[in-house]
Amino acid sequence: MIKMLKLSDIRLDGDTQMRVEINHNTVIDYAEAMKLGAKFTPMVVYFDGTDHWLANGFHRHAAYKSNGTLEAECEIVEGTLEDAQFYALGANGTNGLRPTPADNKRAIYRILEHPTWSKMSGNAIAKHLNISPMTVGRYRKEWEQENGLAPRKEVQYTKNGETKTMNVDGLAKKLLQEEPTPAEPEMTPEDQLQEKLSELADTLSETIAENEKLKDAIAIGQFEGSDIEKIDIEDTIRELREQIRLKDIEIQSLRESRDTYQNRAAELIKQVKFLQNKLKKAGIE
Repeated sequence: MIKMLKLSDIRLDGDTQMRVEINHNTVIDYAEAMKLGAKFTPMVVYFDGTDHWLANGFHRHAAYKSNGTLEAECEIVEGTLEDAQFYALGANGTNGLRPTPADNKRAIYRILEHPTWSKMSGNAIAKHLNISPMTVGRYRKEWEQENGLAPRKEVQYTKNGETKTMNVDGLAKKLLQEEPTPAEPEMTPEDQLQEKLSELADTLSETIAENEKLKDAIAIGQFEGSDIEKIDIEDTIRELREQIRLKDIEIQSLRESRDTYQNRAAELIKQVKFLQNKLKKAGIE
């Protein structure tokens, strides 16, 4: 639900700011753009029945306040403070101002320190934060070493819409067993291997996508312009990539249709030649 909300009614003290710090230059750019009439997307606010918790839009909120704005457009989502915190963890990955390595480290550590979120697989964490699984793995290892912990023995995954827990301690040995271990009878070695292959495929796909984003970021970074202009360029690149993806699908569909018609035409030509030969043998020209 989109509605106007007083800035004074929005709480910022719920530990939903997942960045290490606010980028003050970005706040200044946003404030100037607002004065010029630029339209910004609504801030995301979670309402728990009593309080409104800001989950996405801290730079916009600071810019509104610096301009003396009293209320702003917000997307209101019903949920708890914890829901707001979890949403906020992944929000920065899709914002115009990309998270810094320090921001990513902070977000990953927050997940690993949570009793429930820490059970997520590396791929699930990477997807939520919109970063590379390799980045998650690197910071997870650092976190485990800092806390004197051994690598996790269990991960959660979703299969057929159902959340399950898989024991990954000695996974290589289990993949060689003919029968699943008694602790997890629902997972056969083939299932475990398929799960591992799927995770590797996802990692490869996400790594390719991450490389594309890095190329775009480098190109945008070399552009001499304001942060607002760079955000516009990033949005344009994202839209063009989506258009290219849709065009590729359309082209593939046209190719398949073309191949189908060509095969049908070839079959018809064969039938015509066959009938012509039969008529010729029958003495009918």
